[in-house]
Amino acid sequence: MKKKIVISVLAVCLMVAWIVRFIDVNRKTKDAEIRHYDVGEVVAIEDNYFVHSTENMNGYEVIVNSARVMDYGEYLKKYGLTEKDVQDRYPPDKVYDVHITLRNIDNTTGGIYLPNWILQGVDQYTSINLELYRLVNPEANGVIAVALRPGTEMDFYLPFDLREYHYNKRTWKNIDNYPISLVVSKYPVKKMIDIVKR
Repeated sequence: MKKKIVISVLAVCLMVAWIVRFIDVNRKTKDAEIRHYDVGEVVAIEDNYFVHSTENMNGYEVIVNSARVMDYGEYLKKYGLTEKDVQDRYPPDKVYDVHITLRNIDNTTGGIYLPNWILQGVDQYTSINLELYRLVNPEANGVIAVALRPGTEMDFYLPFDLREYHYNKRTWKNIDNYPISLVVSKYPVKKMIDIVKR
């Protein structure tokens, strides 16, 4: 009987210690500062990152030149593609066509991993369609981890999937006006280029 009591007391003590530590760690964790930018504005990535602080995007700048929602067929036609050119088994209903200019001011050792970039809305996000990306950016030769020479720049067309089942009917009907931003870094400063402002 005493053994059960001792085990129970130890279990409660461990649980209390774990709860105290959990609260302490979460209290010390800082949320990312969020900065918003406009389409056409030069955004310096600086010492920010997505997953790990060893990412090296410092010295890069990005400009969103334009962004537009297009029906999938209209998008293919714009870039001279057919459905046979695309090996996507489940093509999106629409595509957010985002035209950016990426500049390397002075970075000699790092680059940008484009699949980290997302379009984030109020309650959802969407990623780059890598199949379409390869087809509409032939000069990139399929490269998704971009490292430009210092002092150079390059334009990219980023196709983000939009699927009707991710949205309610009213939002989908007005998807062109849905508040959405291109996220180009997450920590310690989350930089968002507002395509449609909230």
